[in-house]
Amino acid sequence: MLIIWWLLSGTAIAAEDHWARDQIEEMKAKGVSFCQEPDVPASVHMQKEVFGLAGISLQPREDLNRYTLIQAMLVNMVGAEGEAVNEADIPKLLEEYADYCKYCIKANMILGRAVKSGLLKGRLTASGKRLEPKSAVTGAELAVFASRFLEMHRIKNRVKN
Repeated sequence: MLIIWWLLSGTAIAAEDHWARDQIEEMKAKGVSFCQEPDVPASVHMQKEVFGLAGISLQPREDLNRYTLIQAMLVNMVGAEGEAVNEADIPKLLEEYADYCKYCIKANMILGRAVKSGLLKGRLTASGKRLEPKSAVTGAELAVFASRFLEMHRIKNRVKN
Protein backbone atom coordinates (compact mmCIF):
# COMPACT_ATOMS: atom_id res chain seq x y z
CA MET A 1 0.00 0.00 0.00
CA LEU A 2 1.24 3.43 -0.89
CA ILE A 3 1.88 5.76 2.00
CA ILE A 4 2.16 9.49 1.46
CA TRP A 5 3.79 11.73 4.00
CA TRP A 6 2.53 15.29 4.11
CA LEU A 7 5.32 17.69 4.88
CA LEU A 8 4.98 21.15 6.40
CA SER A 9 6.08 22.64 3.09
CA GLY A 10 2.80 21.46 1.57
CA THR A 11 4.36 18.95 -0.81
CA ALA A 12 3.80 15.24 -0.85
CA ILE A 13 6.59 12.72 -0.88
CA ALA A 14 6.20 9.14 -1.96
CA ALA A 15 6.93 6.35 0.46
CA GLU A 16 10.41 4.86 0.32
CA ASP A 17 9.19 1.91 -1.74
CA HIS A 18 7.22 3.79 -4.41
CA TRP A 19 8.43 2.81 -7.88
CA ALA A 20 8.75 6.46 -9.04
CA ARG A 21 10.25 7.95 -5.88
CA ASP A 22 13.55 9.01 -7.50
CA GLN A 23 11.85 10.78 -10.40
CA ILE A 24 9.33 12.45 -8.09
CA GLU A 25 12.21 13.74 -5.96
CA GLU A 26 14.04 14.87 -9.12
CA MET A 27 11.00 16.88 -10.29
CA LYS A 28 10.60 18.41 -6.82
CA ALA A 29 14.28 19.40 -6.86
CA LYS A 30 13.66 21.14 -10.19
CA GLY A 31 10.83 23.19 -8.64
CA VAL A 32 7.73 21.11 -9.45
CA SER A 33 5.33 21.20 -6.51
CA PHE A 34 4.20 17.60 -6.15
CA CYS A 35 1.09 18.12 -4.00
CA GLN A 36 -0.87 15.00 -4.79
CA GLU A 37 -0.86 11.26 -4.33
CA PRO A 38 1.47 9.88 -7.02
CA ASP A 39 -0.90 7.22 -8.35
CA VAL A 40 -3.88 9.41 -9.21
CA PRO A 41 -4.24 11.40 -12.45
CA ALA A 42 -1.77 14.27 -12.67
CA SER A 43 -3.32 17.59 -11.66
CA VAL A 44 -3.56 20.44 -14.15
CA HIS A 45 -1.28 22.47 -11.87
CA MET A 46 1.41 19.78 -11.89
CA GLN A 47 1.10 19.37 -15.66
CA LYS A 48 1.57 23.10 -16.16
CA GLU A 49 4.74 23.12 -14.03
CA VAL A 50 6.22 20.04 -15.73
CA PHE A 51 5.38 21.25 -19.24
CA GLY A 52 6.99 24.61 -18.47
CA LEU A 53 10.10 22.98 -17.02
CA ALA A 54 10.48 20.65 -20.01
CA GLY A 55 9.42 23.15 -22.67
CA ILE A 56 6.58 20.93 -23.83
CA SER A 57 3.94 22.60 -25.99
CA LEU A 58 0.81 21.02 -24.55
CA GLN A 59 -2.20 22.53 -22.83
CA PRO A 60 -2.73 20.96 -19.37
CA ARG A 61 -6.11 19.30 -18.91
CA GLU A 62 -8.00 17.12 -16.45
CA ASP A 63 -8.24 14.14 -18.79
CA LEU A 64 -4.66 14.03 -20.11
CA ASN A 65 -3.96 10.52 -21.38
CA ARG A 66 -0.65 8.74 -21.86
CA TYR A 67 -0.83 8.78 -25.67
CA THR A 68 -1.37 12.56 -25.87
CA LEU A 69 1.52 13.23 -23.49
CA ILE A 70 3.86 10.85 -25.32
CA GLN A 71 2.95 12.33 -28.70
CA ALA A 72 3.61 15.88 -27.46
CA MET A 73 6.94 14.87 -25.93
CA LEU A 74 8.08 13.19 -29.14
CA VAL A 75 7.13 16.22 -31.24
CA ASN A 76 9.00 18.52 -28.85
CA MET A 77 11.98 16.19 -28.72
CA VAL A 78 12.54 15.39 -32.38
CA GLY A 79 10.15 17.60 -34.35
CA ALA A 80 6.89 16.78 -36.03
CA GLU A 81 8.52 14.41 -38.52
CA GLY A 82 11.23 13.21 -36.17
CA GLU A 83 12.93 9.87 -36.06
CA ALA A 84 10.29 7.74 -37.70
CA VAL A 85 9.95 4.06 -36.98
CA ASN A 86 9.70 1.67 -39.89
CA GLU A 87 6.18 0.20 -39.93
CA ALA A 88 7.69 -3.27 -40.31
CA ASP A 89 9.51 -2.83 -36.96
CA ILE A 90 6.35 -2.01 -34.98
CA PRO A 91 5.33 -5.60 -34.10
CA LYS A 92 8.81 -6.32 -32.72
CA LEU A 93 8.78 -3.11 -30.66
CA LEU A 94 5.27 -3.53 -29.26
CA GLU A 95 4.51 -7.27 -29.18
CA GLU A 96 5.62 -7.68 -25.56
CA TYR A 97 2.77 -5.40 -24.41
CA ALA A 98 -0.43 -7.25 -23.47
CA ASP A 99 -2.64 -4.53 -24.98
CA TYR A 100 -0.76 -4.16 -28.29
CA CYS A 101 -3.29 -3.47 -31.05
CA LYS A 102 -1.91 -4.65 -34.38
CA TYR A 103 -4.64 -2.72 -36.24
CA CYS A 104 -3.92 0.68 -34.65
CA ILE A 105 -1.31 1.71 -37.21
CA LYS A 106 -1.19 5.48 -36.56
CA ALA A 107 -1.06 5.09 -32.77
CA ASN A 108 1.50 2.31 -33.08
CA MET A 109 3.86 4.58 -35.01
CA ILE A 110 3.87 7.01 -32.06
CA LEU A 111 4.02 4.28 -29.42
CA GLY A 112 6.76 2.46 -31.34
CA ARG A 113 8.85 5.65 -31.52
CA ALA A 114 8.35 6.16 -27.79
CA VAL A 115 9.39 2.59 -26.95
CA LYS A 116 12.37 2.72 -29.31
CA SER A 117 13.56 6.03 -27.80
CA GLY A 118 13.18 4.74 -24.22
CA LEU A 119 10.51 7.29 -23.34
CA LEU A 120 7.83 4.60 -22.89
CA LYS A 121 8.46 1.36 -21.02
CA GLY A 122 4.88 0.41 -20.17
CA ARG A 123 2.83 -0.20 -17.06
CA LEU A 124 3.37 -3.42 -15.14
CA THR A 125 0.04 -5.05 -14.34
CA ALA A 126 -1.15 -8.49 -13.27
CA SER A 127 -1.81 -9.27 -16.96
CA GLY A 128 1.70 -8.21 -18.02
CA LYS A 129 3.28 -5.07 -19.41
CA ARG A 130 0.74 -2.70 -20.96
CA LEU A 131 0.91 0.46 -23.08
CA GLU A 132 -2.45 1.82 -21.86
CA PRO A 133 -2.40 4.81 -24.24
CA LYS A 134 -5.94 5.94 -23.35
CA SER A 135 -5.38 5.82 -19.59
CA ALA A 136 -4.94 8.99 -17.59
CA VAL A 137 -1.36 9.97 -16.80
CA THR A 138 -0.73 9.73 -13.06
CA GLY A 139 1.45 12.16 -11.17
CA ALA A 140 4.13 9.49 -10.78
CA GLU A 141 4.05 8.68 -14.49
CA LEU A 142 4.28 12.37 -15.38
CA ALA A 143 7.38 12.65 -13.20
CA VAL A 144 8.93 9.58 -14.85
CA PHE A 145 8.07 10.67 -18.40
CA ALA A 146 9.43 14.17 -17.68
CA SER A 147 12.64 12.78 -16.20
CA ARG A 148 13.22 10.57 -19.25
CA PHE A 149 12.31 13.42 -21.61
CA LEU A 150 14.73 15.84 -19.94
CA GLU A 151 17.53 13.25 -19.98
CA MET A 152 16.94 12.51 -23.67
CA HIS A 153 16.83 16.22 -24.46
CA ARG A 154 20.10 16.75 -22.54
CA ILE A 155 21.82 13.95 -24.44
CA LYS A 156 20.49 15.22 -27.78
CA ASN A 157 21.82 18.74 -27.07
CA ARG A 158 25.18 17.37 -25.92
CA VAL A 159 25.54 15.38 -29.16
CA LYS A 160 24.69 18.50 -31.23
CA ASN A 161 27.40 20.59 -29.59
